[in-house]
Amino acid sequence: MIIGIDVGGTHTDAVLIGSGVLKKFKTPSADLKKSVILALEKLIDSNIDIERISISTTLVTNSISKGNIEKAGIFLICDSPLSFLYENIIPYIYTAHSYIDHRGEVIKDLSSNDLSSALEYFISNKIKNIGVVSKFSPRNPVLEKKAGDFFRKNGFNVVEGSTLSGKLDFPGRIMTTYLSSSVYSIYRSIISDIESSIRSILKDTEIMIVKADGGVVPISDAIKRPVDTILSGPAASIMGSLFHLKDFSEDFIIIDIGGTTSDIGFFINSSPVIERDGISINNYKTLVRALKVFSMPLGGDSVFNWSGNELVISNVREGIPYCFGGPRVTVTDLALFGENKKSEEGFIKEGLIDKIKIIEEKIISFIESYLKKAISLVNSRHIYTIKEFFENRVFNPKKVLLVGGAAPYFKRFLDRLGYEVIIPKDYEVCNAIGAALARPSYELNLFANTLDARLSIPEIDYYEKIDRYFDETLARKIVFDKLKSITNFDVEIVEEEVFNMVRGFNTIGKNIRIVGQVKPGLII
Repeated sequence: MIIGIDVGGTHTDAVLIGSGVLKKFKTPSADLKKSVILALEKLIDSNIDIERISISTTLVTNSISKGNIEKAGIFLICDSPLSFLYENIIPYIYTAHSYIDHRGEVIKDLSSNDLSSALEYFISNKIKNIGVVSKFSPRNPVLEKKAGDFFRKNGFNVVEGSTLSGKLDFPGRIMTTYLSSSVYSIYRSIISDIESSIRSILKDTEIMIVKADGGVVPISDAIKRPVDTILSGPAASIMGSLFHLKDFSEDFIIIDIGGTTSDIGFFINSSPVIERDGISINNYKTLVRALKVFSMPLGGDSVFNWSGNELVISNVREGIPYCFGGPRVTVTDLALFGENKKSEEGFIKEGLIDKIKIIEEKIISFIESYLKKAISLVNSRHIYTIKEFFENRVFNPKKVLLVGGAAPYFKRFLDRLGYEVIIPKDYEVCNAIGAALARPSYELNLFANTLDARLSIPEIDYYEKIDRYFDETLARKIVFDKLKSITNFDVEIVEEEVFNMVRGFNTIGKNIRIVGQVKPGLII
């Protein structure tokens, strides 16, 4: 049997999956460790053998969206000063004027003076988390590794850019590395708390973490690359909806209603839309491959404030809805107005009873505007799903799948907008279901250099001699064959780079890098 747990900012949801959803449980997330332990105690009895626990969480995403990230610095290795391009986003950058050229050859090595000066710079600014990024490091990470080892020996937490992505998008790697560094300690603390809570009950069960693309990886791998799991919670919700509507063939939207934020996902032909080239989070354009999500700052616990005569919807949570014993009326109370006397009492108490119509129209208009923005975003470029590529496809959904604890209350608003609204069974724990059923994200990295006649796939200790006729077609086939030998799931190539090595006017070899992984999907 499998357990799925989603740790959100408001609630922790958990499910036990066997022949279906056998048990489910929801509890407040006020105390992270206690909520995870309580969830496990409610799901497990002595006769159950747990094969795997999969975790998703929005806690790190919430920290980023609220600006609650740690001070972090970037040690930049390149042949020209570029720090001025990032100074409005990354406050602490030290540039070392060493560099690797486009062929991956070291033209100017790191000096001890550069390293010691950078050390002094980061210490004086009280920086503990450092991202090291070298131009062309995917072709040769030697300078990144040298700097990374130096800073680790001096007590810093270090993230090397080449370990996060093999793409040659230097600005993208800088931002991805900076974001990963700025959540490094926060992420490790959260994951450590979750892991220790699980281990207090289940000593040896495999623990997996949901990635932003909907796959799951072992917790030991997730800690090394925290940025890959930043949108873990929304990805789990999307995978959970796939469980309910896997045979659905029309375009539709999923909205996961949270406490003060709702996440909007997109499906075409029952397949989730994916950001193949990397997501943007706040002002950070990253290289993190992720299921496409659009956040709406509105949830079941959102309250109403007034600025003069203008209604302001606040996404700062002040408690549970008034009808459930909270201090103020919320969007949930608005949805229940006319059906719940407690909600009506709350609107009277806040002096809003005469403004119900205005508030409701504002909420509906707010939701409509965000859905239009979300749909426009999908249609603004070519569309990729986890199964297909659409060049000229227009996304035009008529149906909305509502999940999350407040889903039934939001149906009223979506009905008014003319959508066909679907609320699936177990809607309130859809994210935990997605976490439980997401496929393991096996990944293989193939490196080949025809000049040196060598090929390697480090993850499986595979090494082979190759000749000068070896090319990317053969490389792809090897990656596919090796992946299919360890999994029955569909596999795909997610990164590919081929670089011709030239001497004089002649091509003397090829440098090839291919990354393959299991396609995101469900294990059933």
